[in-house]
Amino acid sequence: MKIGILTKYYRNFNCGGLLQAYALAKYLEKEGYDTEQISYIQNKPGIKSRFQSLKYKSKNILIQIRYRKLIAVNKNFIDFMLNVPHSKKIYNNETIGKTNKIYDVFIVGSDQIWNPRLCMDGYFLEYADKSKIKIAYAASIGIEQFQKQDEEIFIRELSKFDAISLRESSLKHSLELITGKDIKVVLDPTLLLPVKEWDYLSETSNFVKRSSFVFMYLLSGNPKQKVLIEKFAKTKGLDIISIPNTFNESFIGKYNYYGAGPKEFLSLIKEAEYVFTDSFHATVFSVLFEKKFGIFPREGNFDSEVRTTSRLEELLKTLHINNQWISDQNDFYKLDRIQNWDKIKTYLERNIKESHDFLLNSINYLKEKNNTV
Repeated sequence: MKIGILTKYYRNFNCGGLLQAYALAKYLEKEGYDTEQISYIQNKPGIKSRFQSLKYKSKNILIQIRYRKLIAVNKNFIDFMLNVPHSKKIYNNETIGKTNKIYDVFIVGSDQIWNPRLCMDGYFLEYADKSKIKIAYAASIGIEQFQKQDEEIFIRELSKFDAISLRESSLKHSLELITGKDIKVVLDPTLLLPVKEWDYLSETSNFVKRSSFVFMYLLSGNPKQKVLIEKFAKTKGLDIISIPNTFNESFIGKYNYYGAGPKEFLSLIKEAEYVFTDSFHATVFSVLFEKKFGIFPREGNFDSEVRTTSRLEELLKTLHINNQWISDQNDFYKLDRIQNWDKIKTYLERNIKESHDFLLNSINYLKEKNNTV
């Protein structure tokens, strides 16, 4: 059987998004399946064109310098993407149906593939033949509540799936009620692979450690958070290294790794003395590398900001990790508390096994069922 995975892989310039895409394909490959990511185009401007627009609109020399450094990220991202098993052909909404001739199993997930405000039609597999096995692995919806029009879409589209799992439990019950299907909650794909896999990738990065540092990776940062991190780093005698994802000063540290791709992202987390983030995947890898880390709540009025906070809370709860949220200076004492990593590993291994079982049992059961038809 040949498995095609559909997630936010192609033209994705987000470290966590690419690492979860890599993880699911690699895990199934290690289990003996012929697997690849389907290169499915997002019909939106790519990162380079967005930066290009900003470059020509801005007369600020400093921003233009940062723009040129950020464009260098393409090399490290593309280098990483070439190592992800993927289709050489690039599909869009008009051509995605041709994948029926190639794949026996379609898996969608993870990431916010079913967010009604963001998702593309292809993630519902409406083009897949009835004979194909259709599985959702760790799909994320990215909203707190369904609107009426959302319910109608999910009822219609998810009826075609043979097995469904979500990354967060908050909408499990609601989705079961409106679809009538049993739904499993599983771990993010990055947790399917052993830590040694991520160790290897981090060691093949272009990052060279120069001094002891804290790693700052904020996707929705603000000046207050940056000041708190700077004060903490100063008391510890540590430098700050960041991966800026915008030109906002709130995201800029003393040393800024503009050219960082997914492997450099892993290295920075692994080598840091402390990690400060509001990112789900930066938190995941802080746990896997057993780092001291602090989480800042995301700010904003969008559903995705709320969902990011809730899924981080759920991850910490699942692994029985002490509260790592940072809101003011008084919260920094939490960082030096010794976590019981052996106990955390026990909870993690239990959930990993359940996630492995869901995925492999879904493929094998449905394969046997199809063979008897």
